[in-house]
Amino acid sequence: MTRTISFVALLLLAAANAGAEQSPKPPQGQEPAPPPESAPQQPAPPPEEAADDPQPDAVQVDSAGKPIQELPWGIRRSRADQATREGPRLHAVGNVEIEQNDGQRFFADVIDYWEDTGKVVATGNVVASGPDSRIAADRLDYDSKTKTGTFYNAYGSASLGEHVEKSYFGTQEPDAYFYGEEISKIGPKRYRVRKGGFTSCVQPTPRWEVVSTTATIELDEYAVLTNALLKAKGVPVFYLPVMYYPIQDDDRATGFLIPVYGSSTVRGHSVSNAFFWAIDRSQDATILHDWFSKSGQGIGGEYRYVAGSSSRGEFSTYVLDGKEAVYGDFVQPERRSFDVRASASQALGAGLTAQANVNYFSDIATQQLYQQNVYSASRRSRTVSGRVSGSWGPHSTSASYESTDIFYGETNFSRYGAAPRLQYRFSNQQLGSAPLFVTLPVEFAGMLRRDVNTRTDTDNNRGLNRIDMNPTLSVPFPKWAFLTVTSTATLRNSWYSEQLVDTDGDGRNDEQVEDPIVRRYWQLGTSLVGPTFSKIWETAEGRFKHVIEPTVRVQRLTAVDPEVSDAIPRIEASHFLITGTTNLRYGVTNRFLRKDKDNPAAQAREVLNISLSQTHYTNPEARLTDFEGCPSCFYTRDPLNYSPIQLNVTANPTERTSARLRLEYDSVLGTMPSLSANGKARLTSWVNVDAGWSQRSYITNPLASDRFVNATANVRAPNGRYGGSYSFFYDLGRTTLVENRVLAFYNAQCCGIAVEYQTYNYPIFGSALVPQDRRFNISFTLAGIGTFSNFLGALGGGGTMGSTSGYGRRY
Repeated sequence: MTRTISFVALLLLAAANAGAEQSPKPPQGQEPAPPPESAPQQPAPPPEEAADDPQPDAVQVDSAGKPIQELPWGIRRSRADQATREGPRLHAVGNVEIEQNDGQRFFADVIDYWEDTGKVVATGNVVASGPDSRIAADRLDYDSKTKTGTFYNAYGSASLGEHVEKSYFGTQEPDAYFYGEEISKIGPKRYRVRKGGFTSCVQPTPRWEVVSTTATIELDEYAVLTNALLKAKGVPVFYLPVMYYPIQDDDRATGFLIPVYGSSTVRGHSVSNAFFWAIDRSQDATILHDWFSKSGQGIGGEYRYVAGSSSRGEFSTYVLDGKEAVYGDFVQPERRSFDVRASASQALGAGLTAQANVNYFSDIATQQLYQQNVYSASRRSRTVSGRVSGSWGPHSTSASYESTDIFYGETNFSRYGAAPRLQYRFSNQQLGSAPLFVTLPVEFAGMLRRDVNTRTDTDNNRGLNRIDMNPTLSVPFPKWAFLTVTSTATLRNSWYSEQLVDTDGDGRNDEQVEDPIVRRYWQLGTSLVGPTFSKIWETAEGRFKHVIEPTVRVQRLTAVDPEVSDAIPRIEASHFLITGTTNLRYGVTNRFLRKDKDNPAAQAREVLNISLSQTHYTNPEARLTDFEGCPSCFYTRDPLNYSPIQLNVTANPTERTSARLRLEYDSVLGTMPSLSANGKARLTSWVNVDAGWSQRSYITNPLASDRFVNATANVRAPNGRYGGSYSFFYDLGRTTLVENRVLAFYNAQCCGIAVEYQTYNYPIFGSALVPQDRRFNISFTLAGIGTFSNFLGALGGGGTMGSTSGYGRRY
């Protein structure tokens, strides 16, 4: 549900603030009727001209012809055709109008007020209106002393303002229509509605409405409805005997979100439901349930909080209870799996900050089979990490836990990380008055390295402890505007609790034993940036600047005893390092900047950046382990003295377009090991496109080669009333359209519909039950009632990240 009672509450506030604020009902002896087919005849307030230029108020006199006091409630002005006094009773007749100091206006044919009891009775075309609400009733009974009363046969409308997505109302302003036989104020913030209903379709024939026998509302707290029934075009759709939910005043409210319906080759028919709980202004939770006719059901939840500018987090979990299913000749056995995702950052005080990140699934086959997001379905790693860190001047420290599993099939994976990793760093402090700066990082790590195969029940644990101490001395040479030179010297000391040894005499270190070993070497380097050349020229469109910036970096790694180097277990990237080499990396960067002539105060914008670089190795083996200078070389296994030439291009020719290109070209082998390109463009105010290309081509390792192309186009009307998107993901290596996805939505007045169709082709070498899954999803929206995306990514979502109007999530 949505902020159903809140709509009525807005109306009641119109009466409460006026001193007489209550609620309404339809004619006596009749059942409450939905909004009439045609606009109901309502008493009209005085013409706008009269409101803008009010006429002198009629003189109010008692039965003796003497002026009487004004009506109660602290009004700004009042008027009536005739007003008389009979004892304690004040009687106003004919076009009675009262305007309060807060802008509320009140109209009636007749108003009676008893000074002794405080009772007020208004009859005949009773109307209460304010900036955001308007109600009309046959009669109003009000006690000005207890500030309680009742509207009879009442109906009205209230503006939802900015609380909801306006696109759900088509071209109309977001309003809510409500009615009731009786709408009563029974306490300072408590109201009761009897035999009433509401809808956000303010039109002659509303497309939907919610009716209930009674509704009790505690403003800004909760609402309880009995016999609540949702109707669509007059047809009952959803019934609850009792409904309870909070109605806080922070633009969010607790309630059920609109279900998502779907169909899939693998899952069968599906229904996804969600309940959103607005705990308070800084935290909320969502509970989700999915039912699949073929594959079982799933339940999940998400919790979000914001405790400050640097303290916030999101936690979600999902459990899929799969039942036995038959797909042709294949029987899928029962299986249960779960998925946990979390991201949090928390300020602890005293300069400390805690961070956590979890992206974990228990069954990779389930992940790839059910996920509708192509990137989530193709993900083959899971991660759990946490970190506490702090810094105080030049001192910084941290303690962390890191564990990453990389899958090479459904049943085998390798685990990397550190549990724990403790770090201390003394940063860049000058030694006296000398132009020398020292940095001292120290680290202890319990390195994780396990190779697991659940099918064969093997677990090869090769973890060990490592301690690093790497004092660094840097010498920054005098800086010029066009040239920067810095030299560093680092003594790298690493202690390992275990080493590799040759146990069978075949000359290979093939067994890891608990025997400590130390590796020590010098890393010497000098980096040079410049000399920088630039030119500025003026054009009719603005000022342009071209900057040319060469870079050179020389690095020398002193040799380590081969016996020590071969004994180091290969667990992380630094353990593969080849020493006894000098590496020379050189490159040049061209930057083009533009400053528009029409806006001289604006900063210059970089429209093009072209960077070209290459590395030379005196030891050809060093190329294979240079993960920064040659990321593809580890797969090619070619011991050459030169790395591939790296080209990086970033272009932003206009504020509406951008593009990025990254490629490696091996001039020795004449190959292009890797290439990636992507671009975005906002073609019009309606249309955005995004396309990309990626490829890896390794002559010596064809199994690691791949080529993909993907594209997405989004169309959305400026008013958000309708739109859609189309995306595809094509595997050029397998000549297979991995994903093809179409989504469209349309929002008419106060309701809408969203549909999605997707085809997903599973890898032929995987454990897929069917070669292709066809998926269809549909969801409806009602203005003021939220919708969402299920945990598996239906309707373009990536989990519980959903969209709501009135409460819940937003895209």
